[in-house]
Amino acid sequence: MGFTDFFVWALSSRLAQFYEDFRWPTWRNDMVCLSGDQCFSFYPFLWAKEGSLLASRRKIAPVHEVFDLKLICFGRLNPTRRHRSYGIFLFNSS
Repeated sequence: MGFTDFFVWALSSRLAQFYEDFRWPTWRNDMVCLSGDQCFSFYPFLWAKEGSLLASRRKIAPVHEVFDLKLICFGRLNPTRRHRSYGIFLFNSS
């Protein structure tokens, strides 16, 4: 798929179809509370066995924190980088 095809798809109703299974009943109202540098953090994580859109707790969080946490969980954060949110040094166990 080229950029133009992707762009057309992203602006079509097919985008809503794609995300249909990733939205909870109140998602439209909840989205109004977000600024451009925020997203929802879910716990238990949606990729965990215990996690789901309905069972997990949702919390508004800065995008950089959610992204950094995902990197930590998957072992990709530079081990010498000081984490902004927690003020601790993180070490890669591998």
